[in-house]
Amino acid sequence: MRDNGPAKLYPGLKQTQKENTLVESGDGMSERPSQTLMAMVMISAGLVAAQSAVCFVSFFPRFSFGFFNNGMVKVYNIFRVSISPGDLFFSMVPICQVGQVGIVGYSLLSLCRRTIQGPRLSNPTILNSMFFILWNMSTSLNIVWNFIFDKVLLPESGLLLALSILSLVPAFGIASARLAFYQPQLVADKRGFDLVSLRSGVLNVLAMQITQAIIALVIDLTVISSAAFSRPFIQELISSISLGAMAVFMLIFTALDMSVLEPYTRSVLAPYITMGMSVFSMMKGSWNDAGTSATLKLAILASTVTGMLTKLAVSIYNRNKPLVPQTKQNFSKIPEIKYSLIGKS
Repeated sequence: MRDNGPAKLYPGLKQTQKENTLVESGDGMSERPSQTLMAMVMISAGLVAAQSAVCFVSFFPRFSFGFFNNGMVKVYNIFRVSISPGDLFFSMVPICQVGQVGIVGYSLLSLCRRTIQGPRLSNPTILNSMFFILWNMSTSLNIVWNFIFDKVLLPESGLLLALSILSLVPAFGIASARLAFYQPQLVADKRGFDLVSLRSGVLNVLAMQITQAIIALVIDLTVISSAAFSRPFIQELISSISLGAMAVFMLIFTALDMSVLEPYTRSVLAPYITMGMSVFSMMKGSWNDAGTSATLKLAILASTVTGMLTKLAVSIYNRNKPLVPQTKQNFSKIPEIKYSLIGKS
């Protein structure tokens, strides 16, 4: 007679016919990734490769075979406002692109690397199918945005940026929340590479994407609003309002980041670095000593650097604390699965 062992105690678990491997039914643990998850990873690889190519030709239009007439930098230089970015802002675009390639590389590597339960990507499933669906939507929108922005269709490009942000924010929420929930399992299995890759890699790349998209959207809206007025002082006022909105955004984000979001954004410094580099590039690219926007840029830069240093100190102080107080209690409902064979009687 065969002893079903833990499978008898936990109805959510089943015993596979092939290897007698104990796995959990559902989204948490599985012997192998679902076909949907594997398909989403492969689609992500294709989309990121396409985005990398589009990003390259948008910086070097002469290699675009006529698809790009202006290029990203030229379009930004056509409409100069007080918050127009400089070269430092554009240098972050390929850095973010390399980060996205890293996410795809980590996902593909996790499909090949195995735990005793199966491929690491689905044991546990932190980057699930919904994450990749949302992230792929954002990547697709970004590809389209490059073509639309090159045609100097600013309202349409602003809409695409807004939709991209609406896709990236829930994707970041899924990844950070699931990592907080499953971190005890990763720690118990001594999977330090996955912890570092997810928290310091994946989450920071997503945060950088979101921050870049928000800044680009603010610049886009500022250019559209300034184009309706020819008087310089009104254009300066619009730029000051945009900088004020960015300052309020950073204040609210910093307050939330140090409190309710801290367990989910621990070690995520990309928003501060991206905002600081972007504002510094604005100061170099379009400095205006006579306008109030110069003072606002300096204030945003100082507050961003202060917030980053505070965030770093908070992350170091809380490094040994559990990400979420109830994580262990909730996770205890899922048994630790370390069975390769069910015992025989």
